[in-house]
Amino acid sequence: MVVTYRAVTVLQVAADYGLRRLLSAQGREGEAQRGTARSLSYLVGGLLWLVAALFVMSNLGFNVSSMLAGLGIGGVAVALAAQAVLGDLFSALAIYLDRPFVAGDFIVVGDKQGTVEHIGIKTTRLRALSGEMIIVANSKLTSSEIQNFRLLRERRIAFAVRVPYGTPAEQVPRIPALVKAAVAAAPKARFDRAHLSAFGEAGFVFEVVYYVTDPDYGVYMDVNQAIHLGILEAFRKEKISFAVPARVVHQAASAGASALW
Repeated sequence: MVVTYRAVTVLQVAADYGLRRLLSAQGREGEAQRGTARSLSYLVGGLLWLVAALFVMSNLGFNVSSMLAGLGIGGVAVALAAQAVLGDLFSALAIYLDRPFVAGDFIVVGDKQGTVEHIGIKTTRLRALSGEMIIVANSKLTSSEIQNFRLLRERRIAFAVRVPYGTPAEQVPRIPALVKAAVAAAPKARFDRAHLSAFGEAGFVFEVVYYVTDPDYGVYMDVNQAIHLGILEAFRKEKISFAVPARVVHQAASAGASALW
């Protein structure tokens, strides 16, 4: 029994050391990650002590095979009853090892979005933009598509500028250059392209694409505003108006109505 105790203790220390090395190697030494590591350590330790207990009982003369058979039947019943909990547990392990996100990341899962504050054994807690805490089951996270903005380096923005069909023909080809100048004048913006892309219901449609070289959302909104104001000012100087959605309906009088009038 002493040898078994020491063997289990050594294995548990080795498992704890391996988890700490894994944290250190991956740069995941935050409080939330340490909490997850402790939970995994407790799980591994519990399994080791269970195996050790069965080993000792076998040496003392107990019929471990029949006990395992009984535990197997009971285990199936428990597993069926705790299927959701076990699914979340293994999902937490998958999240910890695969690292689709870590504490501090801003993620979007379905219609939920927020900053990851804690990754637990059963659930992950997100802090929403409006301030409330969102608790999501780990099994839902591993079975859903996740948008993680931690590695975002720049934002691609595409928008449309519409001018009416009555715009003078000599001004239409100059519009991409005007838009390009407005984008180039904005800080932290990189122009990509501007083209006449379609003939819309209300006028010519120009598609504009540019990149914001800063991942911060507030910076993106400032740049976007500066570009739109720049386009507005350029169009005012060139006396180019924006297309307003409108529809003209022509109603033809019937022959009978014409005869009455």
